[in-house]
Amino acid sequence: MCRATIFSSAWTDRIVKEWLDSQGNMQERVFDIIWSDSAGRKIGKNGKLAPVGDTVDLASASYTNSIGAAQLMTTWSDASFDSRLTAFHYVRVL
Repeated sequence: MCRATIFSSAWTDRIVKEWLDSQGNMQERVFDIIWSDSAGRKIGKNGKLAPVGDTVDLASASYTNSIGAAQLMTTWSDASFDSRLTAFHYVRVL
């Protein structure tokens, strides 16, 4: 089993899984595992998470720090884990 506990301060945390398929070709799958504003932002029918947006005011070259999360925390398990595969996982924090 592959299991990860993630603590971060970000908008979105993703687990990236890469593995060699039966023909020796590298494959990749990205799992959105936790994100800020989970009540308002959902994974769409296309399998992608809606953008977090931004608070940049281009006219004044300023921003407000009003989106994102001060802390994100979750535990994730790879339901498709197969110990026979040559694979690795890593965390991508945005």
